Amino acid sequence: MKKWGALGVLIIGLVIGVAWWSRQTPRSVPVNTTSKTKPAVPKLTLREERRQPELRYVSVILYAIDHDRQRHLQRWQEVSDVDAGRQIDIYPHAGQDRYLVWPDQRITAAEKNLAPNWFTWHSGHVSYHSFIVHSFRREMVKTVSIQTLLNWANATSNRRHQVRHLVTHLTVKDHR
Repeated sequence: MKKWGALGVLIIGLVIGVAWWSRQTPRSVPVNTTSKTKPAVPKLTLREERRQPELRYVSVILYAIDHDRQRHLQRWQEVSDVDAGRQIDIYPHAGQDRYLVWPDQRITAAEKNLAPNWFTWHSGHVSYHSFIVHSFRREMVKTVSIQTLLNWANATSNRRHQVRHLVTHLTVKDHR
């Protein structure tokens, strides 16, 4: 009888030991081999920007806001509110179109008091113009090649996504 009692205690001890040891041993966690990655945002092309000029307008504006934050055209920060959007009015001027950029997608004529920032296209370049307040009508001007704008917009997937997305926050009024 003592044999069976000692054997029972030994078996119970063995079961408890195995259970405790199995909890202490790290278990391999199955690795998810099908990770969800965001689809790559396609690069912008000159052809696409010609077909959809709003992409080019947004690229021009975002370049001015981001690239020239502390540099040459500081008044372009006025159009940096993403939620408010932007409005572009296109007017002919001296044989060339001017693209006036206003800081709100739904801005009214009554709210257009201060001279806006504006840009023009010419021979593969865009020229940024910014009126200097209290300067007796002087303007700051900076010219950038369209290829530089395209390279800047295509530098990251996030930037390409931003350009494509912000087209929805843009109103274009053509007065030509």
